[in-house]
Amino acid sequence: MDEHGVASDRHADSPFAPVRTPRISIKHLMLWTLCSAVILTLGRALTVYQGGSPNAYGAIQGASSAINGVITGAIFAGAIVLVFTRVRSGPPMLSQPGHWILLILAVQYLIYLPVIAWMLLVNYFKMFESSITFVYCSIFVFLPIAYTLAARSQHTRRWRVLFFVLAVVTLAQGLSFVAMMWSFDLPGFRASMSWITVSAEVSAWGSRLLAVVILATSFVELAAGDRRDWLHWTGIVTFVAITVAALLWTMGSWFFR
Repeated sequence: MDEHGVASDRHADSPFAPVRTPRISIKHLMLWTLCSAVILTLGRALTVYQGGSPNAYGAIQGASSAINGVITGAIFAGAIVLVFTRVRSGPPMLSQPGHWILLILAVQYLIYLPVIAWMLLVNYFKMFESSITFVYCSIFVFLPIAYTLAARSQHTRRWRVLFFVLAVVTLAQGLSFVAMMWSFDLPGFRASMSWITVSAEVSAWGSRLLAVVILATSFVELAAGDRRDWLHWTGIVTFVAITVAALLWTMGSWFFR
Protein backbone atom coordinates (compact mmCIF):
# COMPACT_ATOMS: atom_id res chain seq x y z
CA MET A 1 0.00 0.00 0.00
CA ASP A 2 1.55 3.30 -1.01
CA GLU A 3 1.11 6.79 0.41
CA HIS A 4 -1.97 7.32 -1.76
CA GLY A 5 -3.71 4.25 -0.35
CA VAL A 6 -3.27 2.28 -3.56
CA ALA A 7 -2.15 -1.32 -3.40
CA SER A 8 1.02 -2.16 -5.27
CA ASP A 9 1.39 -5.73 -6.49
CA ARG A 10 5.15 -5.65 -6.82
CA HIS A 11 6.50 -8.84 -5.35
CA ALA A 12 10.02 -9.74 -4.41
CA ASP A 13 10.18 -12.37 -7.13
CA SER A 14 9.12 -9.98 -9.94
CA PRO A 15 11.69 -8.19 -12.08
CA PHE A 16 9.12 -5.66 -13.28
CA ALA A 17 8.17 -2.24 -12.00
CA PRO A 18 5.22 -2.12 -9.59
CA VAL A 19 1.72 -2.05 -11.00
CA ARG A 20 -0.83 0.01 -9.12
CA THR A 21 -3.89 -2.00 -8.15
CA PRO A 22 -6.85 0.08 -6.99
CA ARG A 23 -8.18 -0.59 -3.53
CA ILE A 24 -11.42 -2.53 -3.51
CA SER A 25 -14.37 -0.15 -3.39
CA ILE A 26 -18.14 -0.04 -3.71
CA LYS A 27 -17.91 0.19 -7.51
CA HIS A 28 -16.08 -3.14 -7.58
CA LEU A 29 -18.77 -4.71 -5.40
CA MET A 30 -21.44 -3.28 -7.71
CA LEU A 31 -19.62 -4.78 -10.71
CA TRP A 32 -19.57 -8.13 -8.90
CA THR A 33 -23.31 -7.83 -8.27
CA LEU A 34 -23.99 -7.02 -11.91
CA CYS A 35 -21.91 -9.92 -13.21
CA SER A 36 -23.52 -12.33 -10.75
CA ALA A 37 -27.01 -11.16 -11.77
CA VAL A 38 -26.26 -11.80 -15.44
CA ILE A 39 -24.86 -15.28 -14.73
CA LEU A 40 -27.77 -16.18 -12.43
CA THR A 41 -30.27 -15.04 -15.07
CA LEU A 42 -28.62 -17.22 -17.71
CA GLY A 43 -28.53 -20.15 -15.31
CA ARG A 44 -32.19 -19.71 -14.40
CA ALA A 45 -33.19 -19.50 -18.06
CA LEU A 46 -31.29 -22.69 -18.83
CA THR A 47 -32.86 -24.51 -15.86
CA VAL A 48 -36.38 -23.47 -16.90
CA TYR A 49 -35.69 -24.50 -20.50
CA GLN A 50 -34.51 -27.92 -19.34
CA GLY A 51 -37.46 -28.31 -17.00
CA GLY A 52 -36.48 -28.07 -13.35
CA SER A 53 -36.97 -30.96 -10.97
CA PRO A 54 -39.22 -30.34 -7.93
CA ASN A 55 -37.53 -32.99 -5.75
CA ALA A 56 -34.61 -32.68 -3.34
CA TYR A 57 -32.11 -33.14 -6.17
CA GLY A 58 -33.72 -30.22 -7.98
CA ALA A 59 -33.28 -28.10 -4.85
CA ILE A 60 -29.60 -29.04 -4.76
CA GLN A 61 -29.28 -28.05 -8.41
CA GLY A 62 -30.88 -24.69 -7.68
CA ALA A 63 -28.65 -24.00 -4.67
CA SER A 64 -25.57 -25.08 -6.62
CA SER A 65 -26.54 -22.83 -9.52
CA ALA A 66 -26.96 -19.85 -7.16
CA ILE A 67 -23.60 -20.44 -5.47
CA ASN A 68 -21.83 -20.90 -8.80
CA GLY A 69 -23.48 -17.74 -10.13
CA VAL A 70 -22.05 -15.67 -7.28
CA ILE A 71 -18.61 -17.26 -7.67
CA THR A 72 -18.61 -16.82 -11.44
CA GLY A 73 -19.72 -13.22 -11.03
CA ALA A 74 -16.70 -12.61 -8.80
CA ILE A 75 -14.45 -14.20 -11.45
CA PHE A 76 -15.73 -11.97 -14.24
CA ALA A 77 -15.71 -8.83 -12.08
CA GLY A 78 -12.16 -9.51 -10.94
CA ALA A 79 -10.99 -10.28 -14.47
CA ILE A 80 -12.53 -7.05 -15.79
CA VAL A 81 -10.78 -4.98 -13.10
CA LEU A 82 -7.52 -6.86 -13.73
CA VAL A 83 -7.57 -6.26 -17.48
CA PHE A 84 -8.58 -2.60 -17.25
CA THR A 85 -6.01 -1.87 -14.53
CA ARG A 86 -3.20 -3.52 -16.48
CA VAL A 87 -4.17 -1.87 -19.77
CA ARG A 88 -3.85 1.52 -18.09
CA SER A 89 -0.70 0.70 -16.13
CA GLY A 90 1.21 -1.36 -18.67
CA PRO A 91 3.14 -4.62 -18.11
CA PRO A 92 3.26 -6.92 -16.34
CA MET A 93 -0.39 -7.81 -16.78
CA LEU A 94 -0.23 -11.03 -14.72
CA SER A 95 2.36 -10.40 -12.05
CA GLN A 96 0.94 -12.65 -9.32
CA PRO A 97 -0.19 -16.31 -9.35
CA GLY A 98 -3.78 -15.45 -8.50
CA HIS A 99 -3.94 -13.13 -11.51
CA TRP A 100 -3.22 -16.08 -13.80
CA ILE A 101 -5.83 -18.23 -12.09
CA LEU A 102 -8.43 -15.44 -12.27
CA LEU A 103 -7.91 -14.80 -15.98
CA ILE A 104 -7.80 -18.52 -16.85
CA LEU A 105 -11.08 -19.10 -15.00
CA ALA A 106 -12.69 -16.13 -16.78
CA VAL A 107 -11.65 -17.42 -20.22
CA GLN A 108 -12.82 -20.91 -19.29
CA TYR A 109 -16.30 -19.62 -18.47
CA LEU A 110 -16.34 -17.40 -21.55
CA ILE A 111 -15.99 -20.56 -23.63
CA TYR A 112 -19.21 -21.81 -22.05
CA LEU A 113 -21.31 -18.73 -22.75
CA PRO A 114 -21.76 -18.98 -26.57
CA VAL A 115 -22.88 -22.59 -26.25
CA ILE A 116 -25.35 -21.77 -23.47
CA ALA A 117 -26.79 -18.98 -25.61
CA TRP A 118 -26.99 -21.35 -28.61
CA MET A 119 -28.77 -23.98 -26.55
CA LEU A 120 -31.29 -21.42 -25.31
CA LEU A 121 -31.96 -19.74 -28.65
CA VAL A 122 -31.88 -22.71 -31.04
CA ASN A 123 -32.65 -26.15 -29.70
CA TYR A 124 -31.33 -27.41 -26.40
CA PHE A 125 -32.11 -31.07 -26.85
CA LYS A 126 -30.84 -31.24 -30.43
CA MET A 127 -27.56 -29.40 -29.84
CA PHE A 128 -26.78 -30.45 -26.28
CA GLU A 129 -24.56 -33.48 -26.85
CA SER A 130 -22.44 -32.11 -29.69
CA SER A 131 -22.16 -28.68 -28.07
CA ILE A 132 -21.05 -30.00 -24.71
CA THR A 133 -18.52 -32.26 -26.40
CA PHE A 134 -17.07 -29.34 -28.34
CA VAL A 135 -17.00 -27.11 -25.24
CA TYR A 136 -15.23 -29.64 -23.06
CA CYS A 137 -12.71 -30.48 -25.77
CA SER A 138 -11.98 -26.76 -26.21
CA ILE A 139 -11.56 -26.25 -22.48
CA PHE A 140 -9.33 -29.29 -22.03
CA VAL A 141 -7.08 -28.00 -24.81
CA PHE A 142 -6.98 -24.48 -23.39
CA LEU A 143 -6.39 -25.28 -19.70
CA PRO A 144 -3.14 -27.31 -19.94
CA ILE A 145 -1.65 -24.72 -22.29
CA ALA A 146 -2.71 -21.81 -20.06
CA TYR A 147 -1.43 -23.41 -16.85
CA THR A 148 1.88 -24.29 -18.54
CA LEU A 149 2.31 -20.66 -19.60
CA ALA A 150 1.47 -19.62 -16.03
CA ALA A 151 4.10 -22.00 -14.67
CA ARG A 152 6.78 -20.68 -17.01
CA SER A 153 6.07 -17.11 -15.89
CA GLN A 154 6.52 -17.79 -12.17
CA HIS A 155 9.65 -16.75 -10.30
CA THR A 156 9.25 -19.06 -7.31
CA ARG A 157 9.59 -22.83 -7.45
CA ARG A 158 6.46 -23.56 -5.42
CA TRP A 159 4.16 -21.78 -7.89
CA ARG A 160 5.95 -23.22 -10.93
CA VAL A 161 5.39 -26.72 -9.56
CA LEU A 162 1.75 -26.03 -8.66
CA PHE A 163 0.92 -24.66 -12.10
CA PHE A 164 2.71 -27.51 -13.88
CA VAL A 165 0.77 -30.03 -11.78
CA LEU A 166 -2.45 -28.19 -12.64
CA ALA A 167 -1.53 -28.47 -16.32
CA VAL A 168 -0.99 -32.22 -15.94
CA VAL A 169 -4.24 -32.72 -14.01
CA THR A 170 -6.35 -30.79 -16.54
CA LEU A 171 -4.66 -32.69 -19.38
CA ALA A 172 -5.55 -35.98 -17.66
CA GLN A 173 -9.15 -34.82 -17.26
CA GLY A 174 -9.29 -33.93 -20.95
CA LEU A 175 -7.87 -37.27 -22.05
CA SER A 176 -10.37 -39.08 -19.81
CA PHE A 177 -13.24 -37.13 -21.36
CA VAL A 178 -12.09 -37.82 -24.93
CA ALA A 179 -11.61 -41.50 -24.11
CA MET A 180 -15.11 -41.65 -22.65
CA MET A 181 -16.59 -40.08 -25.79
CA TRP A 182 -14.78 -42.54 -28.05
CA SER A 183 -15.64 -45.54 -25.88
CA PHE A 184 -19.37 -45.18 -26.63
CA ASP A 185 -18.70 -46.64 -30.07
CA LEU A 186 -16.46 -49.46 -28.91
CA PRO A 187 -17.72 -53.08 -28.68
CA GLY A 188 -16.38 -53.49 -25.14
CA PHE A 189 -18.00 -50.33 -23.84
CA ARG A 190 -18.57 -51.52 -20.27
CA ALA A 191 -15.04 -52.83 -19.92
CA SER A 192 -13.49 -49.67 -21.30
CA MET A 193 -15.58 -47.44 -19.04
CA SER A 194 -14.16 -48.94 -15.86
CA TRP A 195 -10.62 -47.61 -16.23
CA ILE A 196 -11.88 -44.35 -17.77
CA THR A 197 -14.10 -43.75 -14.74
CA VAL A 198 -11.23 -44.52 -12.37
CA SER A 199 -8.85 -42.15 -14.19
CA ALA A 200 -11.50 -39.41 -14.24
CA GLU A 201 -12.09 -39.77 -10.49
CA VAL A 202 -8.36 -39.74 -9.75
CA SER A 203 -7.84 -36.55 -11.76
CA ALA A 204 -10.92 -34.94 -10.15
CA TRP A 205 -9.65 -35.67 -6.64
CA GLY A 206 -6.21 -34.48 -7.71
CA SER A 207 -7.77 -31.15 -8.69
CA ARG A 208 -9.51 -30.92 -5.31
CA LEU A 209 -6.28 -31.65 -3.47
CA LEU A 210 -4.50 -29.01 -5.53
CA ALA A 211 -7.11 -26.43 -4.52
CA VAL A 212 -6.27 -27.10 -0.87
CA VAL A 213 -2.52 -26.90 -1.55
CA ILE A 214 -2.91 -23.63 -3.48
CA LEU A 215 -4.91 -22.06 -0.64
CA ALA A 216 -2.41 -23.31 1.94
CA THR A 217 0.50 -21.96 -0.12
CA SER A 218 -1.11 -18.52 -0.28
CA PHE A 219 -1.58 -18.46 3.49
CA VAL A 220 2.00 -19.62 4.07
CA GLU A 221 3.18 -16.71 1.91
CA LEU A 222 0.94 -14.35 3.87
CA ALA A 223 2.34 -15.60 7.17
CA ALA A 224 5.87 -15.13 5.81
CA GLY A 225 5.12 -11.47 5.08
CA ASP A 226 4.55 -11.69 1.32
CA ARG A 227 1.72 -9.32 0.42
CA ARG A 228 -0.51 -9.99 -2.57
CA ASP A 229 -3.27 -7.72 -3.87
CA TRP A 230 -6.99 -8.43 -3.68
CA LEU A 231 -7.12 -9.55 -7.32
CA HIS A 232 -4.66 -12.32 -6.48
CA TRP A 233 -6.87 -13.40 -3.58
CA THR A 234 -9.97 -13.23 -5.78
CA GLY A 235 -8.34 -15.75 -8.11
CA ILE A 236 -7.29 -18.04 -5.26
CA VAL A 237 -10.59 -17.93 -3.35
CA THR A 238 -12.80 -18.40 -6.43
CA PHE A 239 -10.68 -21.36 -7.59
CA VAL A 240 -11.12 -23.03 -4.20
CA ALA A 241 -14.80 -22.07 -4.01
CA ILE A 242 -15.54 -23.61 -7.42
CA THR A 243 -13.86 -26.83 -6.31
CA VAL A 244 -15.82 -26.94 -3.04
CA ALA A 245 -19.12 -26.15 -4.79
CA ALA A 246 -18.55 -28.92 -7.33
CA LEU A 247 -17.73 -31.37 -4.55
CA LEU A 248 -20.88 -30.46 -2.60
CA TRP A 249 -22.99 -30.84 -5.76
CA THR A 250 -21.47 -34.28 -6.38
CA MET A 251 -22.06 -35.38 -2.79
CA GLY A 252 -25.65 -34.11 -2.91
CA SER A 253 -26.33 -36.05 -6.09
CA TRP A 254 -25.15 -39.24 -4.38
CA PHE A 255 -27.77 -38.90 -1.64
CA PHE A 256 -30.80 -37.36 -3.37
CA ARG A 257 -30.81 -38.37 -6.99
